[in-house]
Amino acid sequence: NEILIALSSYAEMLGLTIDAKLTGMSSFREKIEETLWRIGQEALGNCKKHSQTTHVSLFLNRSIDSVTMTIQDRGCGFYYDESFELPSFGLKNMKARTEALNGTFHIKSEPGKGTKIQIQIPI
Repeated sequence: NEILIALSSYAEMLGLTIDAKLTGMSSFREKIEETLWRIGQEALGNCKKHSQTTHVSLFLNRSIDSVTMTIQDRGCGFYYDESFELPSFGLKNMKARTEALNGTFHIKSEPGKGTKIQIQIPI
């Protein structure tokens, strides 16, 4: 899949080791593919800048009615409570891009336990 290859290459360019996996069908509308690329770039950049680890996992799953992308690291993490506003412009931007396509954006992070970003976009 082009998006998986592109994000894997981007991660390697940043000096990250990436474990990338695709399940399900691999074609997406151009707008969805662009959104996945932009969110993936931002998330991988955050891993490089903040996680204090070089290993990241990227899972892309395309079901009949949606696409789910999960980017996870086992780095330093940070304190985050979903009831509060997102702590950075980059995370807010990822959420806005996801919601612009009627998708859902979730982030889970804990100090010492890494960070997991998961987006789901209807197709």
